[in-house]
Amino acid sequence: MSLMSGLYVGAAALQTGNNALNTTAHNLTNVDNKYYTRQQVSLADRQYLMINNSKPVVLDQTGLGVKYAETRQVRDAFLDKTYRREYGRASFYEMSADALEYIEDILKEQDDDQAFSAALNDMWKTVQELANEPGSSVVQGLFVSKSQTFLSRADAVYHELQDYQHNLNTHIKDIVKDINEYGKKIAELSDAIVKIEIGGVENANDLKDKRNEYIDKLSQLAKIDVSYDVDGYCNIRIEDEDFLKRESVYTIGLEEDDYGFVTPYWEINAEKRDDGTLDISHALVFDMTREISAELNTDVGKLKSMLVSRGDHYGSSQDLAYYRSQIKDILNDDLKADADKQTEINTLLHDAGVLVTGEEYTLGMTLTGAQEMALDQADKDYYDINIRKFTCTNIQAEFDQIVNGIVTNINQLLKDAGYTDGIEASEAHPDNLLFVRNAEASGWHVGNISVNMRYIQSPSLMRMKKDNGEIDYDTATALKDAFAAEDYVLNPDLTQKLCFKDYYTALVEQVTNSASVSEALKDAQMKTSDAAYEAREQILGVSSDEELQFMITFQNAYNASSRYITTINDMLESIITSYGA
Repeated sequence: MSLMSGLYVGAAALQTGNNALNTTAHNLTNVDNKYYTRQQVSLADRQYLMINNSKPVVLDQTGLGVKYAETRQVRDAFLDKTYRREYGRASFYEMSADALEYIEDILKEQDDDQAFSAALNDMWKTVQELANEPGSSVVQGLFVSKSQTFLSRADAVYHELQDYQHNLNTHIKDIVKDINEYGKKIAELSDAIVKIEIGGVENANDLKDKRNEYIDKLSQLAKIDVSYDVDGYCNIRIEDEDFLKRESVYTIGLEEDDYGFVTPYWEINAEKRDDGTLDISHALVFDMTREISAELNTDVGKLKSMLVSRGDHYGSSQDLAYYRSQIKDILNDDLKADADKQTEINTLLHDAGVLVTGEEYTLGMTLTGAQEMALDQADKDYYDINIRKFTCTNIQAEFDQIVNGIVTNINQLLKDAGYTDGIEASEAHPDNLLFVRNAEASGWHVGNISVNMRYIQSPSLMRMKKDNGEIDYDTATALKDAFAAEDYVLNPDLTQKLCFKDYYTALVEQVTNSASVSEALKDAQMKTSDAAYEAREQILGVSSDEELQFMITFQNAYNASSRYITTINDMLESIITSYGA
């Protein structure tokens, strides 16, 4: 090798050492950046010069030194996929646990004097007093007063649950906005990366880190599948539908219903109806009828968890017996014609699978034992698919059931005894007993029930006397028995029957137990997510000790190259000086 060639080899080594030091310094600078991917130096031989190729075994060549081949990112696609899936699942259970904890606080109510449970217990005590002294105007007045308090506290609990639903609804809007923004930023970064790397000279590693950061954040919000095409573009699917394909982002839209609740849908798949409204039935982002489970991979993402926690409507007791409650309402509707009642009930029974083709329901008809069982199963199936998984809606339905049961039982007993306020029933005001509906169409549900103003003004309208003037102990005792009767179950999946005074305790215990289980699931999943993160960090994370070792190595190589160049330079100077003299 000539001295001039030696200078070239030394210069190449010096430049390569300097570049390697810069890469190592860049790694050390980002040692605390959780989204940074360790960059690894790859060195290679420069092109060899052929001096003589006549030898049959070993070619006569001379090398031109070392070159800086590439700065490559150290990542593992499998660990990326594992971490993102477990991160999304941890976010799902974290949101679920937070929701149940918040609802538990609403139901337990720290101030015992203002708690719904206290109002329920006071009402039970008053019913017992009324059973002992039904003719006492003082006790009658107390009963009306406690009924007011009972409804007031029930409204407060139910409205807090509704407020929480709307709070979740606001967060859902924000999350969908973030998802769309992440998609656009990932698309922009992919485009920039492809433009930089298309020549095969540079690697856009820092831009890739930024893209991976957005992908990680996206994986927290929804279940995603990530792939890369041959050009370097990133493709992402959310819930098995295309979200990002090369440079195209298929954004998620939101449709608002009568409750103000929004439903995410794929804008590209929505169809416009003739009246200008959108049909999103085939464009929904989430299939909420599927069971939530890790086996089915349906428990991933904060967005879905929020939708599950919020529900899609305000729950009511009708949700716990969907078909049976509708049939009951139709039969009790005095304003509906018999023919219409029969038609509507037939439709419901056929939809529920209680009646088969050719069978018809007629008013007054009694269902067979098998048909009753089929109706119960239809109610259970509806509950399991449409209600059970939705936290707020389910708890609202279970809570409404106790209020509905108490109100309708008291009204029925007073009606059977003939205790009305003396007002003739009318189409506008059909309810003239102790409890009345604020809006007839909304049914006997929390928020739509109040105590009849006439009873508030004159509690003695209850009379509690028979037609012969005797004190009506029978009705008072029946009220007490109604409170103590074990006729209610929390939901169709349970079999234990409860009385009113134990029902609310069981409801709170159910929420507490669910919160405890959800917290345990969250903790377990967080550990799994952390383990996946640590495993990934072992590959792509920066170790300061390791990088310092590399820095020392590359610094020594740089120093050696410098000394090598100095030596060659001195030799050249000596030769030139000697021959020049």
